[in-house]
Amino acid sequence: MPGLNLVATPIGNLADITLRSLMALFSADLIICEDTRHTGKLLKSYNIKKPKISYHDHSDNEKRLKILNLLAQGKKLAFVTDAGLPLISDPGYKLVQDVVEAGFSVHCLPGPNAALTALVTSGLSTATFLFLGFVPSKKKERNAALEKIRNNRSTLIFYETAKRMPALLLACKSILGNRRCCLSREITKRYEEHKRGRLEEVLNNIETLTLKGECVLVIEGCTDSSLLLLEEEEKDWRRELEIEKEKSSLKEAARSIAKKYNISRREVYQYGVNTGALHKKED
Repeated sequence: MPGLNLVATPIGNLADITLRSLMALFSADLIICEDTRHTGKLLKSYNIKKPKISYHDHSDNEKRLKILNLLAQGKKLAFVTDAGLPLISDPGYKLVQDVVEAGFSVHCLPGPNAALTALVTSGLSTATFLFLGFVPSKKKERNAALEKIRNNRSTLIFYETAKRMPALLLACKSILGNRRCCLSREITKRYEEHKRGRLEEVLNNIETLTLKGECVLVIEGCTDSSLLLLEEEEKDWRRELEIEKEKSSLKEAARSIAKKYNISRREVYQYGVNTGALHKKED
């Protein structure tokens, strides 16, 4: 259709593309791609020969203006990202925003999506869910983001790179508690795999997985039982801190406990200071 058509593309298996998406690509006057080389492989497999231009998060206003001018001429534009549904942890938001504000039509052609595929495969509740995408990679910011959704009872969905997945699993276990989860990789591809279990179990067995590219982690929402597990773990590190303080300084003990449980060293240290002051007062 005339306007900007957001076309979902396969996340792995090329056969997952919809007939409507193929029709849109065949009839488009121009195909806007996150990466023209990557999309070129998809187009070649279906013998689609159309002009292409690249568009990503770092594209400038000049390129958006060029696209708006084409829409003003009544052109049919197809927008695709490397895989899945555009704008879902993918480029395109600013472009769509400008197109809508300019009064042109935007159509979405639904199709493959890694987050929803992983969710319905996980075995966890699909009644309500919260998509977090990629959380910050730095420990402090990541932990702060997880703290905000600690008591959310919806099923949680995360995207993460293979390299950073162990750190995310550890952070989730420490902050959310040892909840049930499902780690999905290579979705729709030949070596598709889903590892289900508690966060600690999946973390301990992660070396058996050949993680590549991006993965999806689905975690059950906050439950009464998960809160109890978290409380028990909190008691564990507090007991361990009392023991470690007898062997070394509070500063060293706090550093050791914080690293082991992936929690704030300041929180552990402050707890040690407070309990120490309490003991002195009682004495």
